[in-house]
Amino acid sequence: MAGLYSSAIAPRLSTPNQTPRASLADLETAGLPPSSPPSFELNSPVTDVSSDGHSSDIDEENECMGQSIKWQAGSVWDTYAYAQHDDETIPWAPIRIESADRIVLQSKSCKVILKTPSELQERTCSSCSQLRHSPQVLKMIERASGDAPPHTNWKYLNARQVKRILSITRQQNCSLRLKNQNFKRKEARSRKNLINHQRIIMLVSQNKIAGVSRILDVALRNGASAESVHKKLESAIAGVYAPRSRWTDREYDIAFLIKALGGARLLYTLQKADAYPSRATLHRRKVIPELTTSAGIPNKSDINANLNTLMCEGARKPPANPAIGQVFLIDGTTLESVCRFDLKQNCVIGLCREHSHGVKISIDEIGDVKNIGEALESGVCHRGKDGTVAALAPVTSNDETYFPVPLIISASCKSETGEDLAKWIETFLETYRENPNGEKRHGPIQTIATDGESSFRKLRFVLGLSEDLNKTSDLGRILYALPGLNCNTGRHGILGTCDPKHIVKRFATMLRSPTGIQVDDTFITNNMIFEALTHLPELSNEQAHLLLNPSDKQNVPKAVNLLQSLFDLANTSIVATPAVLERGRKVVFISRVLNFFLFPFIKVEMSLSEQIRDLSAYIHLITALFRKHNTGFMTSALYADSQAIVKNVLFTVARLQLIDLKIKYYILLEGTDRLEQLFSHVRTQDHSRNFDLLQLTYKLSTAAEINAIFERYPDLDRGHIRRDLINARGVDHINPKSWVGDVSVGSVDIKKEYFLGREVANAVLAEQFGPSGCVDFDAIFADRKIDHLRPLGKYVGSSFVGEDSNVDKIDDEPNLPVTGALAFEPRDDLTEFEDMRDTTYSSDSELSRNSNPTDADQNEADNIELNPTLEKKPSQYLETGGAREFKPTVIARLLQPTESDRKLHTRLLRVQGKSLQDYMQRYDDLNQPDDFVEADGKVKSGDLGAVLSRIDDKICLTVVEVLNFRRGSSKANLPSVSLDDLDAEDSRTTLAIQILQLSPGEPIGNDFAWIWTKKYIQITTTKKQSDVPTQRHFATRIPGSLFHPLAPKIVKDNDDTFTWALTNSDLKETFEYAWGTLDPGTDEIITNITMLPLVVAAGANLPYRVGGAPSLCMDNIHSRHQAIELKGDDEVICHFCDKKQRLRNMRNHVGKHILHSLRNSYDASLKPNAEASAQHHHSLLLFADHPSSRLV
Repeated sequence: MAGLYSSAIAPRLSTPNQTPRASLADLETAGLPPSSPPSFELNSPVTDVSSDGHSSDIDEENECMGQSIKWQAGSVWDTYAYAQHDDETIPWAPIRIESADRIVLQSKSCKVILKTPSELQERTCSSCSQLRHSPQVLKMIERASGDAPPHTNWKYLNARQVKRILSITRQQNCSLRLKNQNFKRKEARSRKNLINHQRIIMLVSQNKIAGVSRILDVALRNGASAESVHKKLESAIAGVYAPRSRWTDREYDIAFLIKALGGARLLYTLQKADAYPSRATLHRRKVIPELTTSAGIPNKSDINANLNTLMCEGARKPPANPAIGQVFLIDGTTLESVCRFDLKQNCVIGLCREHSHGVKISIDEIGDVKNIGEALESGVCHRGKDGTVAALAPVTSNDETYFPVPLIISASCKSETGEDLAKWIETFLETYRENPNGEKRHGPIQTIATDGESSFRKLRFVLGLSEDLNKTSDLGRILYALPGLNCNTGRHGILGTCDPKHIVKRFATMLRSPTGIQVDDTFITNNMIFEALTHLPELSNEQAHLLLNPSDKQNVPKAVNLLQSLFDLANTSIVATPAVLERGRKVVFISRVLNFFLFPFIKVEMSLSEQIRDLSAYIHLITALFRKHNTGFMTSALYADSQAIVKNVLFTVARLQLIDLKIKYYILLEGTDRLEQLFSHVRTQDHSRNFDLLQLTYKLSTAAEINAIFERYPDLDRGHIRRDLINARGVDHINPKSWVGDVSVGSVDIKKEYFLGREVANAVLAEQFGPSGCVDFDAIFADRKIDHLRPLGKYVGSSFVGEDSNVDKIDDEPNLPVTGALAFEPRDDLTEFEDMRDTTYSSDSELSRNSNPTDADQNEADNIELNPTLEKKPSQYLETGGAREFKPTVIARLLQPTESDRKLHTRLLRVQGKSLQDYMQRYDDLNQPDDFVEADGKVKSGDLGAVLSRIDDKICLTVVEVLNFRRGSSKANLPSVSLDDLDAEDSRTTLAIQILQLSPGEPIGNDFAWIWTKKYIQITTTKKQSDVPTQRHFATRIPGSLFHPLAPKIVKDNDDTFTWALTNSDLKETFEYAWGTLDPGTDEIITNITMLPLVVAAGANLPYRVGGAPSLCMDNIHSRHQAIELKGDDEVICHFCDKKQRLRNMRNHVGKHILHSLRNSYDASLKPNAEASAQHHHSLLLFADHPSSRLV
């Protein structure tokens, strides 16, 4: 190495521009260690080159030996960057290595020859000596001491650094190679996963996979791969896999809606199709807030339980502003009068709250059940027939949270007074104020809303008019400025109101009543209303009859349509007599008064200001009319109920203005209509439209949960059909979203609109009654004891005894034009022989099947708890005769109601409280002798009668059943006609009849009876023997004069079912009378016989037979009735006393029998049993009207 460096450096050292070397002193001054003696000599001598180019030998003593450097970076062998000397810019060169940590450097400007003493002493020239302090050398040592900075040029790297870099590079290379391999594996897995995901997408898009979201949720929760998920989906498609858990709360709620609205079968279908929870899972997992039934009078315990269950957090959402307040809705619904056992309370429910307080209703032993049965039998208490339901709902709402929440349910026998009702209602109000889930959470109760029932009206008077409103309060300053407004309230400012729809229905009932509405000196009856409606060009007579049809008083659309049609009369030109025009003008006046009340609730384009103006006009009008006509224009109850509604609207608007002017107040939410919507959920949850108290409890709980779910998930609720209701007719249910008018309370000037309404009222009165009809309301209301509720100084309609008891009743015989359209709804499918017999009731078997469910059905359907728990409860079994019996079964067996307690399913009959027993009584009443014709003198479809019929050469009596009636050439089938129409000589009434098959039955007294076999006799034959007989082969149409009504009895046949029975003597007398009506003694007999119906397919069924012998018939009619003229002196036998009389004296003789019958005097000459036969009396009356029996 020394030789190498010597030969490389020698030429540079002899260059003329070399600088002198540094001395040893300079090295020591720089702090560098002095150079060690060289470890080897140069292999060739150093030759000095003079300026003239000649060289000279250099003495070793004066030769520069270079500068020894302490190499602190480590071993010189692997830490010195030798490659950097390829660059000519380095100002030194290594000349030898003294040890591993010392290297001798020689400056490129080395003087070579030492001249100065210091240089000679140090053996180093000044140029080389300066290398000890060279920043470049020091930086090189520093750079060699550690790792090279990143991106350092390779020639500045020493061997150690290069080795380290190579080691790092090798590691990086190995790492990158491994990463590359891993990346390739990941890429392969990703490609596979991508393919699996694509396959999953294809599976989901091409197949209906039940519960796919939960399949994916379970798979992801378990960390399953895409391939595993794909296999799970394929298994689900094949039907071999389905997830059994992880349903969300929303899915449970949807499953509940499916079960409640569509039934268990729909839930099962969707469980299989869309993997919804099963019925059992839903019953187990979803907790339904359950209503607690009040077994007696509702108490604080029942009320608190329901408030904590149905109004708590998670159940009912409180209003955004609780200060708006709540409405307490109260209504009743018809119950099946049945006692049931409530497993939750371990007591019997269904007893009336009025009288059950003295009866032990908790069941601990069989004796408790028997004691309840004895109390029912003795009349100590009764089975409840009406279910009182009370609920809470917000006064108004800007969103869809206006559904009611039921909080009280109790059974009543309808004997409760308004005062008694007010006591437990007051208990509820106090409990609500104290309960943390009551007033504190949902706001105060502001209004009590009921329907027009008399005890409810008394309740409103007791609780809503007990205190005077404070005049100095903010609310008082607004309302006392309205003259005539009654400012009395109940405790805590509670008011009473009624249901506007009930008012509208009672308006329509009032218009349909024949008693009339007084306007000045005229009573506008229903005839006049009909007469006015016929002048409307768009309304036919039949449609007018339908509007005035009183059969369905609960039909709100029809009532609204009637009022709207009457209002249209104001814009109709009428050409008629002065009397008709005057009556029409008064009808228009009535319609205007009533529509001032109706329009604010149905005209969706009206603003709140316009609504208040119209309502103000209404209350001023009826106040003036009540002072003028008292109850002649409107009943006191209807007056009080409608005035209460308007008062509550005015109070509510003023109160809401003090809370927030931006609140929207929808007066269409007034009343109890929202509770009726809750009842609609109750009646449509299953196929049973009727229910007992326990069933009503469960159904109300379910209905409340349905509404709560719709509140939580508004997107699930279809809501009402949002159609354009502007100028709509017959409007019933309207939801707030359909209202387009401005109903913000801040837009209303109550005082201004109130006085404008008063001006409108006076204008209407002046138009009808002239200028004298105007009323000085300021003078009237100057007396503070007189207001709209007290038009004469006393409250109107406050008596508990129903002053309006006849408001919903109409005379049985309204003085209206009677047509088939008025009697029944028109049908397009009527045929000639359409059976018009009463179809209001179901068949006996169906009624008994629906109204007498078995114990097993009751236990399974109704005694399943909504939310089963593991709490310890009283035993559900009783010891009866050494056997354990389920308590609900014992109650159903021992306290089984009579048939009179079972309500019918038809709505019109159910709301009237009609029962199965009433239905059966309808037939039992036919056993009365004189009841073969209704009291109104009509013969109806389904009645029995006798008709003479021709069978070959015989004339026999046939018992027939009426299907329908027709008048003249009309093809409209009627259900009834007057008896006079049948008997009239010029009658054109015809009957469709069927012939009954009769057989001899058990004796009745001294006579035997003909029993209906429940079969009909075929009258005509079919064209082909193979044809199946239809109704036309069993029915025929005859003139009404050939029909003779009968009075059948109802008996039980061998099958223990009811059937018709007629005595043989009655039929014989009817046969003789019917034969007499054919004028057998005149030439008309031949013509009359041809009018009789011809029966050609009766076979052995006619004539009726006794022991195989024909009965009630006449043979050889053609040979028997040849014309034989009798003279006046010929003797004839009287049919009534069997005495012979000359023909000329026969009329007078028969007249005596008739007079005895008319005066109810004893006629000793009559045949035996004739006096006891009511049919005989009727035949005498008919005989008296016959031309052949007139007295001379």
